[in-house]
Amino acid sequence: MRAVLDLAALQFTPLLDTLAEIDPGSVPAPNSWSALIRQPTSGVDSFAIPDLFVADDTLIVFVGARDLGGTTAGEAAPGGASIAFTSNPTGSAWRNQVDARGETGELDPMPSDFGPWGGWISFDTDTNWNLAAGLPAAGQVDFLSVAVHELGHVFGFGSAASWDEQINFGDGTFIGATAQGVHGAPVPLAVPDDAHWANSGLSPEPAMDPAITTGTRKLLTPLDYAGLADIGWDVPLALLPEPGTGMLVTMALVLLIGVASTRRSAPPPRAERPPPPGRAAARRRGRRRSRGWAPARG
Repeated sequence: MRAVLDLAALQFTPLLDTLAEIDPGSVPAPNSWSALIRQPTSGVDSFAIPDLFVADDTLIVFVGARDLGGTTAGEAAPGGASIAFTSNPTGSAWRNQVDARGETGELDPMPSDFGPWGGWISFDTDTNWNLAAGLPAAGQVDFLSVAVHELGHVFGFGSAASWDEQINFGDGTFIGATAQGVHGAPVPLAVPDDAHWANSGLSPEPAMDPAITTGTRKLLTPLDYAGLADIGWDVPLALLPEPGTGMLVTMALVLLIGVASTRRSAPPPRAERPPPPGRAAARRRGRRRSRGWAPARG
């Protein structure tokens, strides 16, 4: 399974963004942080990982498996954060570094970029998986395809604030300029979740629609890469007209398998206020909830 996950990560390594390091040891106390995820093997929400070190140009993705119920094959989301910071320039810079990793557009009132530290993925234990690198047999759900799709959500597809900024909620379309350029018009979104491309009518069939036909494989298409570009990722132009062209590997993905714990933490507040000078405040940030993917009948 790990080898196939690494193949899925290769679909995202062409992205050219420069992401800042998150090093809790680089700032004085009480500045610190904890990464927040839905624990992938248990489903425990707001599971905290204190003082996680994230190298520059790297995302850390926690991966596990559990019974997701129904026909859902996988679910995923970017991670959240609980940040302690001081009310001085050092604390403000630390908070912004964890929040946006140097992608300053994520901090705008109308976000135009996305700089996650990583996130989490859960795969279903009851699905009839094809766990090989080769194509799936009839009736199998392709693990590589689902892994690519769920990583798309970790990268902010359907889950970043910069995605929401580009939805026309009146007609259920995505109006990002790059996606419109590839599609030729506003792109229809799935109903009712608005976190996927529409389930039909798009050709070639994108990886980021809500379902996959058993016995088939889907990888990222130009439209999928265009959606990533519109939420702030630096996508090589060669990937937009033609997938698989101009692959420039500049970013790493660390996939951590089988994370286990039961510790919970409190839900995040809706707003924050800086502390008085010299004192620390805890800031917690969550992102959109998980996005599942179900197999279609094959």
